[in-house]
Amino acid sequence: MTIRRKLVLIFAFYVALTAVLGSLVFTELTALHESLKLSNGRDAADGRPDIIAAHAAIANAKNMLVAGAAIILVSGALVSVFLARSLVLPIRRLQDAARRMALGDLSAEIEISGDYEIASLCKSFNSMQIILKNVLDSLDGSLKELKEKQSQLINAEKLAAIGVFASGVAHEINNPLTSVLTFSNLLLEKMPEDDPRHEMLRIMSREAVRARDIVKQLLSFSRDAAIDPVSLDINETVRESLKIVSLQEALQGISVELKLAEDLPVIYADRIQIEEVLWNIISNAAHAITPPGVIGISTVRSDSGVEIAISDTGEGIPEEYLDKIFDPFFSTKGTAGTGLGLAVSYDIINKHGGIIDVASKVDEGTTFTIKLPANERDQGISS
Repeated sequence: MTIRRKLVLIFAFYVALTAVLGSLVFTELTALHESLKLSNGRDAADGRPDIIAAHAAIANAKNMLVAGAAIILVSGALVSVFLARSLVLPIRRLQDAARRMALGDLSAEIEISGDYEIASLCKSFNSMQIILKNVLDSLDGSLKELKEKQSQLINAEKLAAIGVFASGVAHEINNPLTSVLTFSNLLLEKMPEDDPRHEMLRIMSREAVRARDIVKQLLSFSRDAAIDPVSLDINETVRESLKIVSLQEALQGISVELKLAEDLPVIYADRIQIEEVLWNIISNAAHAITPPGVIGISTVRSDSGVEIAISDTGEGIPEEYLDKIFDPFFSTKGTAGTGLGLAVSYDIINKHGGIIDVASKVDEGTTFTIKLPANERDQGISS
């Protein structure tokens, strides 16, 4: 039964009670009035003033009884309507809010109004809504984090399996590939340049070198090589890496600008691995440029150590790819790349306690910034 119906029944009960009591009193007053009339008729000659006053008092009492009953009925009705509205409206708002909450809408708050009990109930409901919203937000965040961890775990398992496979394939390919490269170079040295077969041998040698580089990247990716840190002159390491890249055809038609600072601190790092990182990034820069173009390499002292910036005037990397370029097997070169060079480089720099940043604009170029700490105890080198 609703509160409104209960109030109506209570009001009806009191109206009926008032009507019964009023009817009884009215009947008694009417009987008394009639009795006084008869008595007055017998004693009319006497003209007794007390009898006349009694008649007047009874008439006034009857009028007041009728007026009182009317006032009780009207005021009772008004009070019942007011109580019904003051109770029903807040409860209806609570009901609507609860329905919206059941449908997933946790944004609406109930206006706190009414008597102390109703206002306290509204306040408690709002507090419950806030707590529930916070709990759901926390659950959503935990669920999202759990899905990300699950995805990372699946990817890690896939990469581990791929790494084992890649290691086996690389080892199987490396030996015959070395033979192909060695004999093709020997034949190329003995073959006159005007011989039509000279160009075919040159292409064979070039593609063998490319295959060797791919195998090297596969091996680097598949094994967790230990770091052998030594005192390193980073400028000299940059020059040595540039020499290696210069032996390839990739730098033809591309100029290199070096801006190497002279006041750099000593870096403790694995020379071979840092050269591999520099070789990967410089090679990527060369492949991104359609000659003519420029590759800029600079070193500067930073607050924590050394920064190496490698920039190019190539085609740039689309913004949607910037957060993926360090993922294994992701490449913007299509079939021309393995997608392992930057992944291996990122892992090497991370093991040295450093970071790699990238900034790029399409049709303007790309800049990779390598940051390495200056002394051994700050690097957190892991094997």
